[in-house]
Amino acid sequence: MSFKGLGVKTDNNPQAFRAKVSIRRNVLEAIGADRSVFDAFAGAGEMYSAVWKDAAFYTGCDQKPQRDGRLMFCADNRRVLRTIDLAPFSIFDLDGYGSPWVQAIIIADRRRVAPGELLGLVLTEGAGLSYKANIVPEAIAVLTGLRTGESSGCRKSRTR
Repeated sequence: MSFKGLGVKTDNNPQAFRAKVSIRRNVLEAIGADRSVFDAFAGAGEMYSAVWKDAAFYTGCDQKPQRDGRLMFCADNRRVLRTIDLAPFSIFDLDGYGSPWVQAIIIADRRRVAPGELLGLVLTEGAGLSYKANIVPEAIAVLTGLRTGESSGCRKSRTR
């Protein structure tokens, strides 16, 4: 897929790209452009270029180095989310290839929300094929209290 006709390859599903941009614009408008974004799966910057560049502050995280001028952590986002101060961030974008729930749990545990404060959380659940194969991501099992293993007919995801 090309981004805005510029011939830039993206990691996003072409059918979903417009919807993802629209959802993020809605979140940015609802929370306020004067807010700060933490993009946990920043990748090559498609969502930054389309939406998050309009936020007051942006910090991305990806395991692949990106040399495009964005403020980025090059690390496992779970480690970063457990380490940095999350208070400055009002919007969290969790759009990975799989399940975003481990990162969402970390944010829920560490980011306190003041009364009246708005917080944006953009999630992309990509574990549909795992569910169809009767594989339950570990974070979902923990959140739901599901017992995984032979007796339940479900298996845990092998990803962490």
